[in-house]
Amino acid sequence: MSETVRAKFECPFDLETIFTVQVDYRNLKGIIEFILERLHKGELADQKQDKDIKDLDVKMMSKLMQVDK
Repeated sequence: MSETVRAKFECPFDLETIFTVQVDYRNLKGIIEFILERLHKGELADQKQDKDIKDLDVKMMSKLMQVDK
């Protein structure tokens, strides 16, 4: 069986102070806007591709119907 060993140690400095992060929200806003714009462009490209596939399906069905006659 494995045993979990827990040890306590004293840190000579304040970890809260060291690992406190300050975020510049103006930059964060720009980054989020950039990501959302790229996602939207990707969705538009997917929609166009779907439309192109549907158009191709319609053309193929039309040709198949002509051959069947």
